[in-house]
Amino acid sequence: MKIEKKLEILLQYYLSTRRAGHTTLMKEGTNHYDKDFFVLAHNMEYGETMGFGPKSAVSWQNLDKLIGHNKPLAIDNGPMTELLADVLVRIEALKEENKKLLKEKGKFYISRK
Repeated sequence: MKIEKKLEILLQYYLSTRRAGHTTLMKEGTNHYDKDFFVLAHNMEYGETMGFGPKSAVSWQNLDKLIGHNKPLAIDNGPMTELLADVLVRIEALKEENKKLLKEKGKFYISRK
């Protein structure tokens, strides 16, 4: 199975199982974890709403907070769906760009003959 298909399946799963308990499962797991960790939340406010303080919550806006650490990272479903969707959009854009470049390359070779 190609990586694109794997990402699409994961994205569809997360989107179709909204409100199924992903965040609750993550929260209960982290509540029983006795070491330091990070949680990637959509934004810091939501991280705090989930009960994670500024020490453990990370958002898209402050990912550099992860640099130099080796703590485990739990990812909430909100940023996960955003990440998967962004990656799939970027893959599609690169495929289109590649098609365009291949087409232009073909024109170049034809015109040089």
